[in-house]
Amino acid sequence: MGIASTLFIGLMFNFTRQTKRASDYGLQASLFVIARILIPIIAGVMLDLGGYQLMLGCLSLIMLGLFIFSVLTCQQQISK
Repeated sequence: MGIASTLFIGLMFNFTRQTKRASDYGLQASLFVIARILIPIIAGVMLDLGGYQLMLGCLSLIMLGLFIFSVLTCQQQISK
């Protein structure tokens, strides 16, 4: 998790707007921390309710959705 966190923090600095770096970084860092707190809790609830299949299936679908969202966002940025 340490390498991934370091990479993510570096990317957050890279993807901030020039004139609003502090507020962009603060927002991105807050979302990152909230996700690191909530995802294990949600995964534990899914594991208790439906076992490993439900947990891994739901987390895989969420990751697939995020991947599709990022690809579509990248395509929009490239076409501008």
